[in-house]
Amino acid sequence: MASFKYYERDGRKYYRVTAITGMLDKSNPFMGWAVNCMEKYALERIQKAHSLDVTSVSLILAEAKRSYRKVKTEAAAIGTAVHEAVRVYLATGKEPVAPGAEVTAGFLAFLEWEAVHDVKVIATERTVYDAMWGVAGTMDMLAWVDGDLTVVDFKTSRAVYPEMRYQVAEYRAMVAFDEELVKATGGGKVVKSLILRLDKESGMPQSHDISDTYPTDLIIFRKLAEAYTLINPIN
Repeated sequence: MASFKYYERDGRKYYRVTAITGMLDKSNPFMGWAVNCMEKYALERIQKAHSLDVTSVSLILAEAKRSYRKVKTEAAAIGTAVHEAVRVYLATGKEPVAPGAEVTAGFLAFLEWEAVHDVKVIATERTVYDAMWGVAGTMDMLAWVDGDLTVVDFKTSRAVYPEMRYQVAEYRAMVAFDEELVKATGGGKVVKSLILRLDKESGMPQSHDISDTYPTDLIIFRKLAEAYTLINPIN
């Protein structure tokens, strides 16, 4: 069972991996993005306005300040829908009817990537746990990719950010603690980590192999986890 901050198993609460990586400061890229959202919204409203005065301009600017929230919510919904489309496809072998052009583009990006790789899926949308650190998260996909056991994380964001690497590093480490996955893979020794960016505009994939930074990324995640758990003790 999962809540906003925790997963729960056998009566124990586990911190969410994404809650821990979420403590990192993302204000610099976020502020630029939010300002761009505000500018776009304001320009669109001004262009449609029949007449402008101080009151109407003030109203437009006030609405523009909040516009990023709507965009952020819509982007998150699209990301969730793309994940679900890929999950259904991998579970059934059938291409789902994706709701909307951006979801369709994200799903097609996955198909483009799959078409040029030998992919044998072990698990999708799997909740994995690290009892030692008291954390858990949902791993998008564990698969043999071109013969290598690989943790794959799907992203529909405009870019790949460092905290995403730390997230995937912990997922990769947690595979070894999952008895079913260890058995299914003949040992659970993951050798590659991959962030697969599914562009919801172009419909093209961008594959980021982050295997080389795994040892450092895992150390960083666990330092973050140590700080997060001290700041946010579970009652």
